[in-house]
Amino acid sequence: MIIKLWKSKKNAEKRLGVKFNRQYTAEVLDLCKKKLQIIGKNDDYLPILYESELVMKFYGRMITETSAENEKTRKEAEPDVFRMQKNLLSSVMSECSRA
Repeated sequence: MIIKLWKSKKNAEKRLGVKFNRQYTAEVLDLCKKKLQIIGKNDDYLPILYESELVMKFYGRMITETSAENEKTRKEAEPDVFRMQKNLLSSVMSECSRA
């Protein structure tokens, strides 16, 4: 079983082009074992589930980190956007009041 799990990990790393650290792989393996208990599958299913979960959790973390970074960027840029909108509005109002 250990060799099958190792191969599953290597397959997931190859698909994603990354190397997983021990903490991440241990967390995912624990999660998979819990899922197996819940869905009532035997240990033969573990390598398949493990590879799949390694990939899915990786993508999930990427999405979360990207969303957090986008939110941070938006908050940093927001004052500048409001200032630019205010300046544009003032300019347009000046043009309209002269006409």
